[in-house]
Amino acid sequence: MNKFQSRVTSLVLWLAKFKLFEKLFLWMAADKKNEHKFLLYFNVFNTSLYFTALISPWIFIIWGVIIPALIFRSSPLAAASNLIELVRAKTINFTGFLITVFFNMLFYICLFACFFMLFGSLENSNGKEVGGLWDHFYFSAVTFTTLGYGNIVPSNTVGEVIATIEVIIGFAAFALLIGIASALALDKEQCKSE
Repeated sequence: MNKFQSRVTSLVLWLAKFKLFEKLFLWMAADKKNEHKFLLYFNVFNTSLYFTALISPWIFIIWGVIIPALIFRSSPLAAASNLIELVRAKTINFTGFLITVFFNMLFYICLFACFFMLFGSLENSNGKEVGGLWDHFYFSAVTFTTLGYGNIVPSNTVGEVIATIEVIIGFAAFALLIGIASALALDKEQCKSE
């Protein structure tokens, strides 16, 4: 067990002392489907906090980056490395893997959209500055997936740096996803042949 997993375990054991969390953990332990339901609901809730960016992008950044960093003393990228370990140890099934990957990617798209709202200025193809949740989310999604249509572009150096970092993380995420998916497929083929 690495440091990240031991901190998560410590937090879960501490939370289990409270009745609400005790009932939640017992419900999740009763059936694997319950665990998937919780994972789905939690990720939907966590990602829906992106809409708090209507008030201030800082709310999403604090909830998604700063609080986990303070609690677990790790970066949001630790979830990706933990996912790799879960896949290698075969303690996560394919459904849990897909749910986790989808919402991790969605989280990073929302996170970078908040960074663009705070630090980077975006403009459309007419040279007019764009604003609003959808435009920033759209630009972030297009950048993360490395499509880059060009209809919205960063208009300052900070925005270009954020976009560059997002492209690198997006490219690495898809490469990691393809690697893990192919490893899972190879494992299935090896199990069938044996």
